[in-house]
Amino acid sequence: GEIIPRSIVRALYGLQPVIFGDGAITRDFFYVKDTAEALIGLLEIRKHILNETINIGTGKEITMKVLLQNIIKAMGQEDLGLEYLPDRPADVPRLWVNAEKFYQITNFENRDLQVHFEACEKDLTISDLPTTDSPASLKLKLGANNLKWKEIKVPRWFTSVKDGNGYWKHTRQ
Repeated sequence: GEIIPRSIVRALYGLQPVIFGDGAITRDFFYVKDTAEALIGLLEIRKHILNETINIGTGKEITMKVLLQNIIKAMGQEDLGLEYLPDRPADVPRLWVNAEKFYQITNFENRDLQVHFEACEKDLTISDLPTTDSPASLKLKLGANNLKWKEIKVPRWFTSVKDGNGYWKHTRQ
């Protein structure tokens, strides 16, 4: 699933994150870089864990509704709310792993939701767009062929400076 990065990007564009059904389905999210580090760590001790089944995960369930509320809260976009769409019949209602053995043998510390948010901030590319708008807003091109303009609040990792022609220039810090 791509619910975390998609929801972050939607919120960055001032769009409501999408939730299917009532948001009660659960998942056990584990950051992809943590997964890579965990697998490397397990490879280093592979002689001691041959023929063992080891679940990698946080061992914590979170509902989709709580996850998305946490995302928009972390982004300071709580006023967006969530866009509810009908249930998807193929969605598994509960996905969770018992990762107790994994944590016992590795003493691994996983990252939290804030890491996902920071990673999306770094990967987001918004070109400098000179506008006459206030430094609190930024117009972005959205949609197919970037034909639709959307005004959003300037993300906190941008600096806004007014140039000599009266235009605000928004640049990444």
